[in-house]
Amino acid sequence: MVKLSKALIKRKTVEEWLIILLFGFAVAVMLFVAQTSLAASEPVVLDPAFLSYKEH
Repeated sequence: MVKLSKALIKRKTVEEWLIILLFGFAVAVMLFVAQTSLAASEPVVLDPAFLSYKEH
């Protein structure tokens, strides 16, 4: 696993990886906020799996 990540980093620059990580983090936060606002207004719209996960 470590060897694989080192090989990938050699192909891309650190700046590119930082941009990719930040973009992925921003998308994850936006999705989380969207799901939270949906849960606050209409919980029926969400997946049953997500609702059952939220209850535990």
